[in-house]
Amino acid sequence: MSKDLATTQPDETPNEAPSCALCGPPLPLEGNRVIRIRHLVSSDAAGLKRLYGSLSAGDLTLRFFTGAAPADSFFERWAGVAELGGFGLVAELDDVGEHHLIGDAAYTPLSDGDVELGIAVDPGHRGWLGSTLLSALLAHAHERGVSNVQAIVKTDNLAMRGLASKRPCAVFGHLDWDIVRLTMSTDGSIPGWPPNKVRPRVLVETNRTRWMGEDRLREAGFDVMLCAGSEHPDHHCPVQNGLPCPLVDGADAVLVDLDPTSERTRELIAGERELHPAVPLVEGFRRADDELPHRRDIGLVVDEIQRLTEG
Repeated sequence: MSKDLATTQPDETPNEAPSCALCGPPLPLEGNRVIRIRHLVSSDAAGLKRLYGSLSAGDLTLRFFTGAAPADSFFERWAGVAELGGFGLVAELDDVGEHHLIGDAAYTPLSDGDVELGIAVDPGHRGWLGSTLLSALLAHAHERGVSNVQAIVKTDNLAMRGLASKRPCAVFGHLDWDIVRLTMSTDGSIPGWPPNKVRPRVLVETNRTRWMGEDRLREAGFDVMLCAGSEHPDHHCPVQNGLPCPLVDGADAVLVDLDPTSERTRELIAGERELHPAVPLVEGFRRADDELPHRRDIGLVVDEIQRLTEG
């Protein structure tokens, strides 16, 4: 039987959780209050329930894809995430001796060798705490040998997508029209493919969060990653900085779905062919000398990728 998770309000004493340099020093606030980021421990279940109880139905929908409050078993399992092979952090507010959890970020292992992120922040402390928690979690994950962190995100979750967009990230497929799977590296570089390869892989270089032929490629037996690094204003693309790209290196083929008249596109294509000559590259647009670029038929593009990756 699940124990009662709402017997203490607020936490009577701070949890005896490990602290470390990656968590950072306490963050001072007005009125002698401080926020401490520390490791998530099993005794945090009650504090997590109070934190998630502060979320609106809309917040819960963004986090769980349903507005219903999680069962007590979720908080017990999430607080014990380390026992599942994962890791977590909490942000704890020390308000003149009273301690409240105001944010959490944790990951659990995936079968493909990556890990999956979950994060929540109390409504009164948004705007910066989520980014701080995520940065600290990525640092801990990197120290523990994790290369990539994936996040399954509703497309209208602008806060989470904003957090991801501040870092080099890629789109690793869609579970539905309104649910996208993002991946971020833990060391601040461009992410790579998951360690465990099951199907051939196609990297799509695009300025969109969805490529119209994505489903066709999956139906043909491919895993698909979409990367807009070459279009990012901070120039996250390693190829355009003269460096090999882990996404290209791990792909069985690359599809460039970008305007061929753009100088940056031409530089990207030339760079990938020079740095990754063994990876077939397919152009998604065609252009006659006297015509504007036009997108190639998706079926023909998929057929070409299949031919290039056979065997």
